[in-house]
Amino acid sequence: ILIRPLHLEPAHFAYIDLVGGFFCRPFGPGRTLVGVAGGDQHDPVDPTQYTKSGDETYGDLARRAIARRFPAMRDASVSHGWAGLYDMTPDTHPLIGPLGPRGLWVAAGFSGAGFKKGPAVGRALADLVLDGRCGIFDLDRFAPVRFETESWREPWSPNEYEATADFGHRL
Repeated sequence: ILIRPLHLEPAHFAYIDLVGGFFCRPFGPGRTLVGVAGGDQHDPVDPTQYTKSGDETYGDLARRAIARRFPAMRDASVSHGWAGLYDMTPDTHPLIGPLGPRGLWVAAGFSGAGFKKGPAVGRALADLVLDGRCGIFDLDRFAPVRFETESWREPWSPNEYEATADFGHRL
């Protein structure tokens, strides 16, 4: 959490900068929550044993990242921070389909974005379970079995671009 310099407005908008590798949003009057892509903070961890306190160096990293886009934030001071888990699959795409024991179906790994996709995914998964296929769109790319081979590493489009909000996850 950064304390905004006094000469800046106390409120601001939420912002995601995929090029600059950070996101920010208001965190109360005069404060900004900043998240930064890349680095050790995005390495896989044991979800039962990780440090929940903020890393002292992360505040400086956050300030430098946001200041590249908003130079006035270079004068922000670090208030505090914390660490948490960001669940994500190796290819950054969710798991949708059968997994494990017969009768177990999943729709998981949306990395915090599942709530907005829930209605469509719920309908698609219901179609898959009841009819054996989805009538809305092709779910094959989201099948959990994709990780049994290296096919999940293949590009999703002929030009090798894909629409993803990969925020620091390393393949």
